[in-house]
Amino acid sequence: MKNKKKLLMGFAALLALALFGLNRVGSAIDRNNKMEGRKVATLPSYSYEYSWLTNDKLLIQVPSYISNQGKNNYPVRFQILNIKDGSLDQLAGLNNWINNRESGTGVQLNYQSNAFSPDGKWMYASEMKWVGARSLTGTNQNWLVSLDGTKQVSVKTRDGFVKWLPASSGLVLSHYLGVGQAGRNKFSHYVLKPDNLNKHPLIPGVFKDQTIETASALVGNQVIDLITDYRPMGKQYVSKIDWVHLVKRKADNLAVETTGAKLPLPPHSEKTYAASCNLSPIGDQLLWTFQENFESSSSDFLLGLLKVRTHPEFIITDLEGKVVRTLPPLEAPSNVQWLPDGKHISYRSSNNIYIIDLD
Repeated sequence: MKNKKKLLMGFAALLALALFGLNRVGSAIDRNNKMEGRKVATLPSYSYEYSWLTNDKLLIQVPSYISNQGKNNYPVRFQILNIKDGSLDQLAGLNNWINNRESGTGVQLNYQSNAFSPDGKWMYASEMKWVGARSLTGTNQNWLVSLDGTKQVSVKTRDGFVKWLPASSGLVLSHYLGVGQAGRNKFSHYVLKPDNLNKHPLIPGVFKDQTIETASALVGNQVIDLITDYRPMGKQYVSKIDWVHLVKRKADNLAVETTGAKLPLPPHSEKTYAASCNLSPIGDQLLWTFQENFESSSSDFLLGLLKVRTHPEFIITDLEGKVVRTLPPLEAPSNVQWLPDGKHISYRSSNNIYIIDLD
């Protein structure tokens, strides 16, 4: 019995050494494949998400953990980081309004990384209400708030925020219609104008079952929208892109001018799936992100244990689907996004922000 136990312990030790050695090999592979880009900023350690207001200013979202039905543990929610000199604007007026709105009321305000208007003047916030100790439910009270906190406009709707239109001319909101064919959620979309808060139809009926991407581009007198169809992926709690459309509209009234054909997915590894497709702010290119598909064989599970990962693939195409550029592998990238000028792409690795020049 003792000999058998020793044999098992010895086998376990050998297996651990083998896994350690292969893990070192996997890490070396990762290091050799990485691309640094150009480091431009280091975010505060407590930051959660970031987005670009201009090519020089980053909007940083601070995580807010709400406990005891509305008592806020993190009084600062948003900051602006100037990457030229490293200075931080604490946005005291906005943060004070948020804290006053939530303090002792059981209300929680939710935000998305794209909730700030392109001109950097407004933020859209969805209001949630505590029911009991843990459950949150939506209300029909949402807000447009100026960045200095001096102006607040109540928006009476439960519909979900999707994006801002170019030039801050309106917000796109989605209205849930229920579950449609193949178990997909059905939505209609409309525009809310900040000046008069009137609803304006946006998506024609043929697209009402689809989702609309979180960016538009203003090109001359046209607005370009990217319509994306997602399909659930097997047992995973994720969806993959099935196809995309480009829709061109008149900038003055958003009437549809042309609807492009379905764009094919660019060539990519068979072990990855299309996770996102983002339109350049200047409306000339698409940035595709392909993530690793873990729902496959046991060999992939073993590679996962050894930390030998398939890096996400980032492919840039033109508006007809032709590949323009494939980015080299990035090390542990997150928050990959366009800069406002459409000529650079940024990503976060750890707390550092890197920029890739596309020119």
